[in-house]
Amino acid sequence: MTKFANGLGERVKDIVPPDNRSVIELIEKGKALSIFGLIDDKTSLGMAKDEDIVADIKKGFGDAKKGVHKNLLFSMTEKNRFTIVHTQSNVTYTIDGFKSKNEDKVTDEINNVLESIFPLNQTGARDKSKTIISKFDVEVKTLMEELERSEVHFVRCIKPNELKVKELLDEAYTLKQVRYLGVLETIKIRKSTFPYRKPYKQFVETLQEVVPLDRNLKSDIDKAKFIIFKLFPNIEKDKNAFLTGKDRLYLSSEYETKLNELMLQKYKRKQEAIVKIQRQWRVYMNRKAFQRALKKLLKLRMLVNKKLQKMIIIKKHYVKIYREQTAKATAGVKERKKQE
Repeated sequence: MTKFANGLGERVKDIVPPDNRSVIELIEKGKALSIFGLIDDKTSLGMAKDEDIVADIKKGFGDAKKGVHKNLLFSMTEKNRFTIVHTQSNVTYTIDGFKSKNEDKVTDEINNVLESIFPLNQTGARDKSKTIISKFDVEVKTLMEELERSEVHFVRCIKPNELKVKELLDEAYTLKQVRYLGVLETIKIRKSTFPYRKPYKQFVETLQEVVPLDRNLKSDIDKAKFIIFKLFPNIEKDKNAFLTGKDRLYLSSEYETKLNELMLQKYKRKQEAIVKIQRQWRVYMNRKAFQRALKKLLKLRMLVNKKLQKMIIIKKHYVKIYREQTAKATAGVKERKKQE
């Protein structure tokens, strides 16, 4: 039985998904009348034939007024066949060899080998179920007990075609699976109840930046309720707005939209803040780069000025020497002319 959050079951009670219980009860051993039970009964009778199994199934599940069981079909011409109407498609079984295969006879030599390999069960005896069906029934019950103790998560697998060929979509075949897997009913339940379903811890971690939490709050469920009432003060008046489950929070589509809008605004504010920080950082980095370049330029200017000053001094020195030499030469020329 599906477990719902507080009050969620009432909202989905009118939605009935496809149910294969009638098929299971038709086949399952342990019921007052079942196909597995009839096969096992016939197997225990040494003189019974395979054809007798089909006859017993037809007799057991046939009714003069109501007709044959709704999940059973029988061929008018082939007496050794019967068809089970499963939820998705019909499966036809040929009864030939059912009795001998179900007996599962194993020679003493193989039994001795098995006993040397596999340990005894808890009672100190080895499992000696007489038939394949009996063993299968035990295994199924063990599996069901294991599933009952577990938290089961189902993965719905849908095949695109029956030919196992890639890139080929059989729309009718696929749609049939979608219907019988209860996908459409699941969508209805999600739409008619609370499409937003988040674990309390994840909800709190996502929204604690938007709503500062009270330090006195310890549990995630109390923190989640605190955030919800802060974001939507009037939500408690609307009975169809939200529900609190065992480990998650449920919100209606209306408040999911509002919450998404708040998250979008938060995202936009974050983006604007990030852009602003990036812009200021670029300004800062550009200023630092400009200051470094200016410092290098000033240093280069000082070096150039020093070089220029040095060149000017050298030039003045050589000009002075040149003038002195020119003056001496001119005076010597004049002295020679006087002597002449």
